[in-house]
Amino acid sequence: MTLAQLQVRVAALDAELRELKGHVAALTGEQYIPGFGPVGTFAGDPDFADFCRLVREERERVNRESLEEFDRERETERQAKAKKRRPKKAAKTVRR
Repeated sequence: MTLAQLQVRVAALDAELRELKGHVAALTGEQYIPGFGPVGTFAGDPDFADFCRLVREERERVNRESLEEFDRERETERQAKAKKRRPKKAAKTVRR
């Protein structure tokens, strides 16, 4: 067999294996998403729950910092526009 033939054969076997896993999961009552695996693999796992909590906290921290940066930039732009709109004071003329 050539390399190309082997690659085609392996791809066909992979597809067949995914299909068979889906059938087995259906028979056992598991939900199976092709390409991802069975759903609920980490259900009740305290380490996974801890991981999810840490990811959520990090995401919230990054979002909060992002919003604060956005607010600072918007305030700077607002101040710059306000400076441009201010009319220049007319020079006082001295009467003699």
